[in-house]
Amino acid sequence: MLLAAGLVAAIAIALFAGPRLWERLSPSKGDGYAHLLTDVAYRGPFLLTVNIQGNLDSQKNATVDSNVQGTTTIISIVPEGTWVEEGETVCVLDSSTLQDNADQQEIVVTNADAAKVTSEQELEVQITQNKSDIAAAELQLELAILDLEKYEKGEYKKLLSELAGNLSLAREEAVQADETHAFNKQQVKKGNISQKELEASRIQKEKFELAVSKAEEELKVLVDYDRKRNMAELTANAKEYGLELERARLKAKAAEVQARQSYEAAEKSAELERSKWEKLLQQIENCTLKAPQPGEVVYANLSSRGRGRSDGPAIEEGASVQERQAIFNLPDISRMKVDARIHESLIANIRAGLPAKIEVAGKNDTTFRGEVAHVSAVPMTGSWPNYDLREYQISVNITDDPEKVGQLKPGLTAQVEIFVDSRDGVLQVPVQAVVGVAGKYFAFVLKPDGPERREVKIGESNDTAVEIIDGVAEGEPVILNPRTNFAEEIAELLSQLGAESSQKDASENQTDGAANGPTSGSGPPSAGKSPSARSEGDRPKGGGPGNVAQVFTSLDADKDGKLSGDEIPAQMQDRVSSIDTDGDGAISRAEMNTAMQRGGGGGGRRRPGANGAGS
Repeated sequence: MLLAAGLVAAIAIALFAGPRLWERLSPSKGDGYAHLLTDVAYRGPFLLTVNIQGNLDSQKNATVDSNVQGTTTIISIVPEGTWVEEGETVCVLDSSTLQDNADQQEIVVTNADAAKVTSEQELEVQITQNKSDIAAAELQLELAILDLEKYEKGEYKKLLSELAGNLSLAREEAVQADETHAFNKQQVKKGNISQKELEASRIQKEKFELAVSKAEEELKVLVDYDRKRNMAELTANAKEYGLELERARLKAKAAEVQARQSYEAAEKSAELERSKWEKLLQQIENCTLKAPQPGEVVYANLSSRGRGRSDGPAIEEGASVQERQAIFNLPDISRMKVDARIHESLIANIRAGLPAKIEVAGKNDTTFRGEVAHVSAVPMTGSWPNYDLREYQISVNITDDPEKVGQLKPGLTAQVEIFVDSRDGVLQVPVQAVVGVAGKYFAFVLKPDGPERREVKIGESNDTAVEIIDGVAEGEPVILNPRTNFAEEIAELLSQLGAESSQKDASENQTDGAANGPTSGSGPPSAGKSPSARSEGDRPKGGGPGNVAQVFTSLDADKDGKLSGDEIPAQMQDRVSSIDTDGDGAISRAEMNTAMQRGGGGGGRRRPGANGAGS
């Protein structure tokens, strides 16, 4: 929309300015100034843009990486640009070493499986043996308890009853023998029996008395000794067999744990070895890279930075590739985008949704429409030697119809012009007409009686024009490339204002962290508020001074207003002596700007109507 509005405004101004066109192209008065190139200050559309360079890529890009551990070699790969279908083999990596390792590992897996089976059988045997040992111990305990009960409730009572009966019988027999002996004593006195018979009855009496004593002793031994001994022995046996049962159980448990741990170790070892084998088989399978979707094969030789550098060795047959290294892409060429990086000094003006114009290498006769789709929230870290360089990643989607977008190929270099803002009726002069000296800006107006130097107040600037707020009136002719035509006058002005400007710039750097205008010897700035300045290496031909100011500020790490030591870029190290005109061993912003201006003043595109004073 901004581009369309700018074009309409430009056409309207061209129609309005038609009657004055001859006046602008007419020779200037005074043949002494015929060599001066001039243009006029005019009011018209003023377009603020940011120009960056990037590389084309697909918005939907299937990237296939190497999933083979370590380093391997590409055995074969289909030619770049070949159309492949989903599942079709695109690249084959070397798997010979992996196959040898897999064969060896298969033997290890077989042995590990056998050890696992053996350990499993030993565990089963141990479990069975444990059951037998525990059952035997339980039986012994049960028998010991039965023996205890048998003696206490059976044998002891039987013996006690027998001995008590024997004692009772012995006592009865002893009483009967005693009565018989007493009767025989009387019969001896009466003369009925002989003395011999009396003696026999006495002996019989003593015999039964002894039998009574023996029975009493046997009963006492049974009750007082045998019972206690047998009960203690049988109770101890039962307790011991109980402990034996506990020991058998503990031994069984320990043996089972040991056998089970051996089995689990063998099982885990078998699983580990099998996992290694399966991993090797998977690695072998990973050596065959297939297309995840249909598309044209594009080798992954460009880095994500979009600067044409390689992330690693080129993708080709025989090349070595690392794990996780991208091998090829299958882009959806119907939806394309431009990936680029933008300097931190310009990022504040860039946001998603801004329109853009895209020019692609090899498609000079065709421009494409685009829209900023994504701006990274954090900067990318700079690489050697510019570690302090901070750039943000942006993506610009191409919004043209698929048929037109289908002409493009991923990896092509693209120039993107992002339209940040557009204003009408802005008084402006070509960027080559304004020169910055010690923080002030000057233009040279060609008057009838000769050139007149004026201090001007400028606003925004882009690649071709600078907004004039004060100092030059509409329609006044301004001289292009004043540094070339008025070198002595600018040098004298620089000597007058240089010291004050350098001190002021250093103060501004400390306060603002970035300079808003160039130092002595610079052209019109892209001003810190202007988005038109490009990052280093992508600035317009002849460069605006705002580019110098921004680059200088980004390099001046200690903010002392000078570049010294590691602050000086590598590409300037061998030219320090020629750039350092005051010989203080450091490069000021004025010296840097002068060095960058030595190739010639101005540059950029000339607006129609620019004229040589004597043409």
